[in-house]
Amino acid sequence: MVSSLIAPLIAPLIAPESVHAHLGATRPRGALLELTGLIVKAAPEVDPNALVEALERRERLQSTALLDGVALPHAALPGLARPVLALARSPEGVPFGAPGGLDTHIFVAVVTPEGDAHEPARLLARLALLFETHKKLKQRLLEASESERLLELLREAEEAL
Repeated sequence: MVSSLIAPLIAPLIAPESVHAHLGATRPRGALLELTGLIVKAAPEVDPNALVEALERRERLQSTALLDGVALPHAALPGLARPVLALARSPEGVPFGAPGGLDTHIFVAVVTPEGDAHEPARLLARLALLFETHKKLKQRLLEASESERLLELLREAEEAL
């Protein structure tokens, strides 16, 4: 069993209203806009324009899409009291700049308070560990058509770490 010292648990940082099983975006900007909307549902204090700008700035540096159809867009914002995450599934996929040109189907957006250099890295490392350890997690998330089930699958995989 991997210690939770790596990072806080992911699932408790994702509010049910920040999960969407049918992302409709077909372009990267659209995906970031939808993810921003999910984050704002859980954290209404977040300025959506500032968040979209921060996420786009990060994506311009290098895509946060991984080889296996998962993307972890992330940003830090001033004034945020706690990390806020969103989980989304795109059945059709979004060309999100993944190595090899594969479409991205699973998105986990990570928004952390500005000024904490360690928290984003710890959360991203835990997410990477989660998807690496549970090789079938991505496929199971893709097969889930209900938002509640997405969060449940993530929680189950995390409990098994």
